Amino acid sequence: LNSLLTDPAVNVIESNGPDQGVIVKGRMGTKPTNIILSKEEIDQVIQIFSKKSKIPTGEGTVKIALGRYILSAIISEEAGSRFIITKLPPVRNPMMSKR
Repeated sequence: LNSLLTDPAVNVIESNGPDQGVIVKGRMGTKPTNIILSKEEIDQVIQIFSKKSKIPTGEGTVKIALGRYILSAIISEEAGSRFIITKLPPVRNPMMSKR
């Protein structure tokens, strides 16, 4: 997912559950990718956000802001977890735009 996180054309990364293709949204519209995450990989992404932000996760929904990214996840052992990572736009300095 790191290549998608650093791609300026991608605004949203969406995983709808284990063994389903990751979907990206951005300037190119909505596109499926050939990236398929396992249950363990999805849980790992959620845990990375949880540990770095020091926000604990459990069953149910969670929303974690970390740097320029917002993770919205539904955590479910039975149905499999899923998540959406939204990139925040870069902050523009209003003083610079007045020139």
